[in-house]
Amino acid sequence: MEADPAPHVAILPSPGIGHIIPLLAFGRRLVSVHGLRATVFIITTEASAAQSHLVRSAAHPDGLRLVELPPSTSDVPMDATIETRISVFVRDSLPSLRSALMASPRGPDVLVVDIFGTDAFDVADELGMYKTEDGYKWLLRHCRRFPMARGILVNTCAEMEPEPLAAMTEEPAFTEIPTPRVFPVGPLIHSAPDSPVDTYPLQWLDSQPEGSVLFVSFGSGGTLSAEQTAELGCGLELSGQRFLWVIRRPVGGSSAATFFTCGGDPDDPASYLPEGFTKRTEGRGFLLPSWAPQVAILRHPAVGGFMTHGGWNSILESLTHGVAMVVWPLYAEQRMNATKLEEELGVAVRVREVEEAAGGPVVRREEVERVARLLMEEGEERKAMKAKAAELREDFARVLGEGGSSRSSLARLVSEWRQKGFDDADFRRHLNAPRSSGSPDVSSSTVR
Repeated sequence: MEADPAPHVAILPSPGIGHIIPLLAFGRRLVSVHGLRATVFIITTEASAAQSHLVRSAAHPDGLRLVELPPSTSDVPMDATIETRISVFVRDSLPSLRSALMASPRGPDVLVVDIFGTDAFDVADELGMYKTEDGYKWLLRHCRRFPMARGILVNTCAEMEPEPLAAMTEEPAFTEIPTPRVFPVGPLIHSAPDSPVDTYPLQWLDSQPEGSVLFVSFGSGGTLSAEQTAELGCGLELSGQRFLWVIRRPVGGSSAATFFTCGGDPDDPASYLPEGFTKRTEGRGFLLPSWAPQVAILRHPAVGGFMTHGGWNSILESLTHGVAMVVWPLYAEQRMNATKLEEELGVAVRVREVEEAAGGPVVRREEVERVARLLMEEGEERKAMKAKAAELREDFARVLGEGGSSRSSLARLVSEWRQKGFDDADFRRHLNAPRSSGSPDVSSSTVR
């Protein structure tokens, strides 16, 4: 008798490369480690050049398929919050997602969405796969729908966040309500080979002393005002540190202005940096317009520290390679992340001296100089941060290895998918909503 084919997992990341990277890595792991089939559906609305490059150039293992969904035609105001834009684009992609799922010779058994993708549960319901608002209201909407999932995949590990994960299984506030089971499966980071076009900053790093370069990047969406860009540049110059700066043309009004446009055509930083900056820092500073192969840079031995906005992908990529951080939160959950990195994990120093200016908050050059020196020059604080980062690097390697907590957590879930029976007795009892025994599962993935 022929064995049942491996379960087929459909994965729908929200728009934006920062959402796509971990779920693409998740799909690779399902296929290469657990022998499943996976299809990642990519929402192409306002796709950045960096996102398009990632999707179309990366090599994927057999069994992993990428499907691009047509762009949305909704006229979303440019001043709408990032949460609103993401949620509208996800909602508008559902008809295309439904058609793609119905056209598949054998429909997916499982649907995995991320924090802004819960509207896709309606498509799952229709196909028998189980079961002007501002950004805050959109987030509440998605959170209210989390109990519809039978499991939540979290891009973290027990060693990094033991207290929250333990609370979800032990605290009465969680155990007495219909909270879906939580599966820590991280860290999930970008791991595909870099393209040849990405190698030229690495060639510059090859000529720098080990651990001497401060990498400065504010993620796929982070943008600074003209005044802040100038202050950052002057602060780096005053610090005397070697630096590799992923720099973007200043944009006023939104710290996430390039979320949907990162990786576009680069421009000349000299046109918006302080006069003479590029010449004064020649040799010890490298300006990389628009976009960078971040993981490749972080794993380079010349990099000794990372000045980051504190997005979750950047945090995991940095700690996977044992790199301590200066954390400079800009938007979303990054302030919470910054507190965790500095006060709980001890792997970062947070930018603190923020001055209110006409165009909004500004970190002055003296504060940039202070944190850059603290992270890069020898001292007890730097030594402690580097030791903690190195410890987490080892933890990450262990949780993803044979018998590791994250690998075992995902293996348990995959085993249930293989058996076509997701154990949801507690889920039924709490919700008092029986489901047919033959209906497949919907899992929600938290991507921070």
